[in-house]
Amino acid sequence: MSVRAAKLGLSLQVQVFGPVRAWWGSHEVVLGSGQAQAIFGMLTLAAGRVVSTHDLVAPSMGGHRAGVGKGILHIHISSLRRALEPQRERSASDLLVSEGASYLLRLDRDQVDAFRFEDAENGTAPGLVDSRG
Repeated sequence: MSVRAAKLGLSLQVQVFGPVRAWWGSHEVVLGSGQAQAIFGMLTLAAGRVVSTHDLVAPSMGGHRAGVGKGILHIHISSLRRALEPQRERSASDLLVSEGASYLLRLDRDQVDAFRFEDAENGTAPGLVDSRG
């Protein structure tokens, strides 16, 4: 949906305060299981930085052996890509990108509630005027 959404002027909006959720306009994206939501949340909070497979597997997969955890991670990444970009054909994702053995979620700060809050607190949100003098 991201290509279609972009044509309509929509951007993905992400909530990490409270339950991890995402929307294209008014359409909520079904992110899947708790593990998939945890992975999506970790990628979101990485703020456009690449996150290694190891860093995603360790906290989200609990006591699974590394090989099993990586397999489960790939399943969750695949399902997140389908959920985030259901109109995407069998091409590379524009939103949830593979970088070697790592992943990157391409989001701007204004697409994530926690970053909008942080920017407002710091006085760096777009359109804010610094009145401190």
